Amino acid sequence: MKYINALLSSTTIIICLVLVYYLSATELFSDRLVGSKRTILTVMLAIYATFRIYKVYRLLKK
Repeated sequence: MKYINALLSSTTIIICLVLVYYLSATELFSDRLVGSKRTILTVMLAIYATFRIYKVYRLLKK
């Protein structure tokens, strides 16, 4: 069961990091997300990905 949780969490991490990359390096959603909204979303996704990395590490360490 813990491997399924780790796999789903890893998928979430990858999706968050890809979205962070596209939001910071490209013009994805530039018509809807402008200025501070874009920055806040990027930072929140990066923090969430970091949190999930910590949780997966702790899960697999057990």
